[in-house]
Amino acid sequence: MVKLNLDLSSLPREIIALILEYVDSKTLLCAVPFVNHQFRDICRSHVNVNVDLQMLEQDVGKVQDFVATAHVVLGRFRSTRLFGLKLHSDLTDKDLVVVAAVCQQLTTLDLSFNENLTDAGLEKIAAKCPQLVTLNLAYCESVTDAGLEKIAAKCPQLVTLDLTKCDNVTDAGLEKIATGCPRLTTLNLYWCEYIMVAELEKIAAGCPNLTTLNLSNCYLVTDAGLEKIAAGCSKLTTLNISYCMMVTDAGLEKIAAGCPDLTTLNLTNNDDVTDAGLEKVAAGCPRLATLNLSQCYVTDAGLEKIAAGCPNLASLNLANCWNVTDAGLEKIAAGCPHLATLNLFGCQNVTDAGLEKIAAGCPHLATLDLSHCQNVTDAGLEKIAAGCPDLATLNLSFCKNVTDAGLKKVAADYPRLCIIRRGDV
Repeated sequence: MVKLNLDLSSLPREIIALILEYVDSKTLLCAVPFVNHQFRDICRSHVNVNVDLQMLEQDVGKVQDFVATAHVVLGRFRSTRLFGLKLHSDLTDKDLVVVAAVCQQLTTLDLSFNENLTDAGLEKIAAKCPQLVTLNLAYCESVTDAGLEKIAAKCPQLVTLDLTKCDNVTDAGLEKIATGCPRLTTLNLYWCEYIMVAELEKIAAGCPNLTTLNLSNCYLVTDAGLEKIAAGCSKLTTLNISYCMMVTDAGLEKIAAGCPDLTTLNLTNNDDVTDAGLEKVAAGCPRLATLNLSQCYVTDAGLEKIAAGCPNLASLNLANCWNVTDAGLEKIAAGCPHLATLNLFGCQNVTDAGLEKIAAGCPHLATLDLSHCQNVTDAGLEKIAAGCPDLATLNLSFCKNVTDAGLKKVAADYPRLCIIRRGDV
């Protein structure tokens, strides 16, 4: 074996800078500038670095410490692209002024769960961080439309915005975001209880590139609001309208007609969603891969439509869908051969016969939840294990008709399978 003694210092500065770009960020930040004066000068004159600011935060607990550290470290390089900054929840607007001054190239900022943050702090961030791409304001309940207006005016590159539980945000603030941030693709409005038609209309009008929208627990969202979204956001691929209990089949029909690229749909606990709505989804969204129908009043007829129209379905949640029987599972097994995740929690009308159909038609199944399926026995367990070689996780909690003997046999025959068993059986 030939051992090469290569002195990097003898190479041209441009070549050394090129080599340093392949060094991991942590080493580049904390070690390379200290090799010698030449390397330090090259870092300052030639090297651009992408910095995950969480690396700088691991050993500093206060904002003042972070700022001091950032000043020293980031000053060692010609330019830095910053991301990954999540500041502590006791941050104040005054602290943000200092942070914004240091991190003017910041692209990702997480301020979630910050009770002290107000519009004044957001104004400082907006003024100093125009390259912001991702902003998380989840549970910042003092933020209002005024703060969003500042972000919208100064951060035109914003792509992802999380406004979870920001109850003081109205259609006025969302209109500013929609107007000022045309690149927005991901918007999280989870638990924003006052989101209604007006707010959704503003989003639909100004965010044509939106691909992901979370409206979970937005209790005042109606079919009229979904109609606006469907009309303006045709690129939507992910929609969460779980616990939007004013949504009906009519709203789903609009979404299905206007959002043909939808791949993920969460309808959990929407009492007025029925088989008729599923029929529209199946007809309009052939690319659907993930569907959550937990606690919806759907039947085998609805599953038949989904199976016929959504052949790429990979994940299906039917937890507590009490009207689903073996007949519905047979249709899913026949029409959805790529199914990898299936949740049948509490489906008490599912028996071994249904599991046999799944085993025969879904060979790629990896995760199966049969919790509280009282009519499943050792026979069904054996069929699933034998027919689904990729099965990795099987939940049999509270399956009273699955015996210890059946469990032991499957565990012995399929040692890679993780079986979850809880409760009195």
